[in-house]
Amino acid sequence: MKKKDLKRLTKTARWRNAEFVYEDICVSNKMPFFREPLTVKEIDKYMAEILEKCPQYFPALLQRGQYHLIIGKDNRAIDFYDRGFELMIEILEGEVLFDLIERTIDGFEKHLRYDLCRRYLRRLIELYPEKAEYYDYLAGYTVQDKNGSFEQASPLQLKALELDPDNPTFLSNLGWIHLIAGNLEDAEKALRKGLEIRPGDHFLKGNMEVFQYLKKEKPGRTFADYLLRPVDHKLDFGHEHGRRGRLRGAR
Repeated sequence: MKKKDLKRLTKTARWRNAEFVYEDICVSNKMPFFREPLTVKEIDKYMAEILEKCPQYFPALLQRGQYHLIIGKDNRAIDFYDRGFELMIEILEGEVLFDLIERTIDGFEKHLRYDLCRRYLRRLIELYPEKAEYYDYLAGYTVQDKNGSFEQASPLQLKALELDPDNPTFLSNLGWIHLIAGNLEDAEKALRKGLEIRPGDHFLKGNMEVFQYLKKEKPGRTFADYLLRPVDHKLDFGHEHGRRGRLRGAR
């Protein structure tokens, strides 16, 4: 179906009916005054019924993807997510699109599915190659993914900085990636530059604290050694490559 036809679809009775049923299920399940909340299996059954009547209703596709992810059927989940993601891109635009994408990726992050975060961020970069925060996002998830690495993450973070050279959040995240790899000299350069731009930044100051600690330790220590340091040291999770803080600061 062509993009203009998909946009017309959202004005049809079929789409509006799907939207009404979907929203009714969501609201009723959040405020179940006279019955027990629906189980995830029951919700999935309703989503399937919605899609029988309106196969392009992407919120139901995304919901079905979430259900199959929960029950461990990854291939089926990815099929639903792929279809929902492409329809979402075709139908929505502007901030509405970007906000829904962010919420979808938040859901993957909550389940520690950094592989799916990476999968859909790569697709976004294909569509929006000049959007620096997507490279920054992808770098963070790549270094956290069990199948990712510093060698994969570093060029992505550098690409974000190529597009937005003086972004202190991106510089903080580059420093964080270098701390994970144990590249203290490179971490210091990135963090000091970021602090010159935004001296009071919480993430930059936290990562600089990590650098100062590691600098005093034996050579070869990394961010993980800082996290495993003796308990009498203050543990500050401000050093995480936190996506919310990072993306909000980038916009």
